[in-house]
Amino acid sequence: RRSSSYVTQQLKSMDEAEQRKNWVDESSSPSIVTVTADDIRDVSMMCLTALVRSGLDVFPTRESKSMDSPPLEKAIEVVYQSMNLRLELAMLGVRNRCDMSDSDSNNIHSGAGYESMQIDLSVEEGLSQLPRAKRSICFNLLEAALEGIVNDASKWKVLLSQSQSEKSSFCDLVPASVLEKMSSFGSLSASCLHGETDPRCLLQVLRLLNRTQQVMLPLFDSQHYSIGSHMKVEESHPGGKVAFPSVVIFDAVAPYYPVHFTPPKNDPHGITRDMLQN
Repeated sequence: RRSSSYVTQQLKSMDEAEQRKNWVDESSSPSIVTVTADDIRDVSMMCLTALVRSGLDVFPTRESKSMDSPPLEKAIEVVYQSMNLRLELAMLGVRNRCDMSDSDSNNIHSGAGYESMQIDLSVEEGLSQLPRAKRSICFNLLEAALEGIVNDASKWKVLLSQSQSEKSSFCDLVPASVLEKMSSFGSLSASCLHGETDPRCLLQVLRLLNRTQQVMLPLFDSQHYSIGSHMKVEESHPGGKVAFPSVVIFDAVAPYYPVHFTPPKNDPHGITRDMLQN
């Protein structure tokens, strides 16, 4: 009996030891996490958002970190390059996120654009297929690019004032290529509003459009004159002025006014009619 009991006890101890070993092996092994294509797209959009919001000192070239002081003309060109890249990356990011097709033929390549003053139907249709949180990620990217433009514009003004004090002959008009990109950005932002019904997204896009006009319209107004050299528009912008898409933005916003919105009881988001109206 003692012998049988002893063997039973040993077997039980061995079994418990084996179970402990298996538990340790399972707990130490990495868990398998399923990552969907949508998850990758969203993380990519968040990374892109941080990039287009970043300061000019690390974006996009190394000229601003050069030990030698570059000429003012070259420094201003770097600012224009930064503006172009921020807008291009933001628009491509939103358009690709809204592309619901898996066909390679529908991919958007760098440099591809769309005519300003027109609604981008692919963005409008693509946004309608995305849940609210993912639409908000798209709007965050556009807002971040605009923040970057504000940063660039402040540097641009400082450089212009320096060039005027040095009596530089460099034209102080924003290049037509940059204004065309801004016009496309305004049209794209306006297209994001079409069909939007969630108050949180509506507030986000309305603020984006309001800020877009505040930041970009003064740069378009600079086409009317040149502070330093007083060059004619036709001399610096072949083909005439580039139009800001004010009509497109108005047409996108107008259907929402007057605002008819009554927040539900115990609304955790705190959005009011006045917030949307103003």
